[in-house]
Amino acid sequence: MQDARGGRRSRAGGAVLALFAVTGCLGGATEREPELYSYWMGGPPILGDLNGDGVEELVGWFMDDGVVALDGTNYEPLWRRPDLEIERSSDGRLGVVAGGAVVLAQPRGLAILDPATGTTRTTLALTDEVQRLCAEGSKVGVHQIDHVRFVLDAATGQRDDAAKPPACLDPAARPILCETPTHARCEGNLSTRKARLTDPVTGDSVGVEVKDPGTPEVTLVGYDGAGQQTWRLLYDPKGRRVEAIELVGGTFLIRQSTTTALDARTGAVVWTSACGGTSGYAMVGTATRVYYECDGPKTSHALRIVDRATGAVLKTLGRPRGG
Repeated sequence: MQDARGGRRSRAGGAVLALFAVTGCLGGATEREPELYSYWMGGPPILGDLNGDGVEELVGWFMDDGVVALDGTNYEPLWRRPDLEIERSSDGRLGVVAGGAVVLAQPRGLAILDPATGTTRTTLALTDEVQRLCAEGSKVGVHQIDHVRFVLDAATGQRDDAAKPPACLDPAARPILCETPTHARCEGNLSTRKARLTDPVTGDSVGVEVKDPGTPEVTLVGYDGAGQQTWRLLYDPKGRRVEAIELVGGTFLIRQSTTTALDARTGAVVWTSACGGTSGYAMVGTATRVYYECDGPKTSHALRIVDRATGAVLKTLGRPRGG
């Protein structure tokens, strides 16, 4: 693992770490297995090919280790930045991989890192906090809370305030299940919530409906692209709240106190994980993997990575419960 520029943000030992930050890497740092990283700071990871091996790597934030990049094949650390964090919004962690760089939102600023080493290429000071980041090729749309919008060229670190930023996904358009009948995407009454999702892998558009008819149970109803009902399933007789649903690779990923994958065509349960949580968008699926925040019987504040098709656990990054 390569340690990039050091320096934790704490008063204790701050001078020593500041000296490391000036002189370079944290030489001789103790190596640790990813499972020993003490506290996953929540939200989905930032995904992208960091080292050119054709496999998606991940970048995340741990309380005691700062920003850590992990190899997508063996999950060994590629680099870590204990002096950095990753800001977040209601959409999740604010970071993208674009233009051969890792762009991370910082407090009223941006950090642009080399993806292979984690070293800082440049930083930008902003007039307010970042609200959204979205990438299109090497161009990154930066949307601030104070309504300032600009395009960042991640490859060069230059900003263009005149260019129109790539369109970020509006949180209001995300497939969050409806809560009130007056919401633009809601149909029926308070006990019916619907969402239509587009599969980023297959391109299919599939609808799902959650019914809670005043009884302690949740029923799911699936619809095809034409709006025709294709299946119906008494999903949860205990009536636990469904936090979020995502569709990827023909699989519905359902987040509640457990995380479950359903076949989007039939409603058949493909796999279920005991790890779940209340943060609906601390979950992201790709063509091969699912990443989600895991607060289960054996782990606390961890990120779990599973095979999308089988649910087999590939890695758990975080601390054991009680550890």
